[in-house]
Amino acid sequence: MALTNVVTLLQNMDKHHYVPKIYLRQFTKKLDGHFFGAGPKPDLLRTIKNRHIEEVCYLDNFYTLNKSESLKRYSLEDRNYIEKNAFNYEKSKIRQVFNKFKNKNVNLTRSYHDQLIDIYISIKMRNVFIRKSYLDIGIMNQTLDREVENLRVMKSWIESVSGENYDTLMHRAKETLLNDTELHEEFQKQSILETLRGTNVAVNSAKNKIQKLKLYILEPLDSKDYFLTSDNPGFTILGNKVHNTNFGKFDGIGFPINSKQLIWFSGQSDQSRLDILTRINYRKLTTKEVDRLNFCTTFNSYKYIYCESKKYLTDYVERYLTEHG
Repeated sequence: MALTNVVTLLQNMDKHHYVPKIYLRQFTKKLDGHFFGAGPKPDLLRTIKNRHIEEVCYLDNFYTLNKSESLKRYSLEDRNYIEKNAFNYEKSKIRQVFNKFKNKNVNLTRSYHDQLIDIYISIKMRNVFIRKSYLDIGIMNQTLDREVENLRVMKSWIESVSGENYDTLMHRAKETLLNDTELHEEFQKQSILETLRGTNVAVNSAKNKIQKLKLYILEPLDSKDYFLTSDNPGFTILGNKVHNTNFGKFDGIGFPINSKQLIWFSGQSDQSRLDILTRINYRKLTTKEVDRLNFCTTFNSYKYIYCESKKYLTDYVERYLTEHG
């Protein structure tokens, strides 16, 4: 490839952060953008390095719409529509919402409460960890099998239009879809677009469920303890198992928002959706309790975990590896 072509290619590469930089900044010392990262898993201890938020959690052109079919389906012309429009909450909302909890307000307006849920779900949906599930052939195969069965009620009509046996036609269509990895990536992007437009049924259902839960702010009792975050922040817990986005069934949702605070959604709220204010329940945690939540963050990370304190991160990783190998 000619040098001029290489330069042009590099110039066209956009860094798309799958974890917002403004979110990661909340875990840096004095919000200066510098923190320490451990990873990649499983060799956490050997690779603790000073990092900057600009250097982590991004992939080139991660959200660029590559399929013309997607542009037509959503009446778009700009292939970078997602990067330019879907994450506008990065500009001010993350800082505004998170600062509410630092100020120790006893209540949160319904608007801020809903924005918090939107931010959490968006950060989960835009992540590279989710992209992996779209590229998983086993998961995709199961999804397509369900769709084939759902369409079976139209079997006679499909056969009359196509002139082909239903199962033969569907088998060929499935094979084509399974082999198109670029299309699998596009499914995640389409999901983000539908969320932006408020038409993602699964996301709307998850939001509705989370809105009905009690809201807790958990903080370390010991000032020397810190909450970690990761390249896939947030987790759900069901029983003694940690999940990524198991919104269908869970006992609690954990979402660290800065080094000293973690959001916890759990238990049915006794408040009405008509109430203007949402009550915030503040709780102090022992070192062991902080560790347990950090273990969940580490388990659910894609490759890396982050902390503003190198000493704490080093000591924590030793504890984690001792307990979890």
